[in-house]
Amino acid sequence: MDTFGNGIGSRAVRWDASSTAATELGNLVTKNVIKSSSARAINDAGTIVGGVEKYDASVNYLGSSAVRWDASGTATELGNLGTHTGIPYTSPVAINDSGTAVGWAIKYDASGTYLGGRAVRWDASDTTAIELGNLGGSDVSDAYAINNSGIIVGHAYKYGTSGNGQDGDRAVYWGADNVAVDLNTLIDPASGWTLNYADCISDTGWIAGVGSFDPDGAGGQDAYERLFLLQIPEPSSFVLLAGASLAYWFIRRRHR
Repeated sequence: MDTFGNGIGSRAVRWDASSTAATELGNLVTKNVIKSSSARAINDAGTIVGGVEKYDASVNYLGSSAVRWDASGTATELGNLGTHTGIPYTSPVAINDSGTAVGWAIKYDASGTYLGGRAVRWDASDTTAIELGNLGGSDVSDAYAINNSGIIVGHAYKYGTSGNGQDGDRAVYWGADNVAVDLNTLIDPASGWTLNYADCISDTGWIAGVGSFDPDGAGGQDAYERLFLLQIPEPSSFVLLAGASLAYWFIRRRHR
């Protein structure tokens, strides 16, 4: 609020361990005094990633940009996958201790044509958005988490094998080669499971997420959502965790 009680935007802040005071993080060019930013994740070095609404010097709106804040709170804008009329849309959601951030960006071609939302990675030493691989022509993917080995998890929309030409959302992981690996290829195809979203990953390679479980196959009981736990690269490590109520919590917390 300003001195007259007017709202002047939401701000990304940091609370240090030794204090309860909120330290406002830096912005990009702002519209008059109104600023809007949000912090999404922080690593052990104190590097923070999040999003900032951006304006040019004439206070024209330039979209929502991914940013990285260093320990001093200075904002560095991260790259995008093209723009529409000069406006990018990017959002980081996680960062590992090496400073590699992941999230999504809307992709546009050179003429500004919309090409879908894509999972991306921003390396610590650069601001370039690196597009991650998809599953056979998919134009929809998203990265949700990264571990300290650089393995990224999320989801990608899959086309091509079902009768209607599309298989839907599939949980995936990406290694250093940026190739999307469908987690469903790591489990028994007769298990009754379809793994849809990979939400988080530990440093030991355990992936947790949400899937659909059909206990008796086609024509019987309908499939329902369950949590899953899977360690890569060992297919035998697939373990069921809990029920549909917790799966709903995972779905609500995802940044779509």
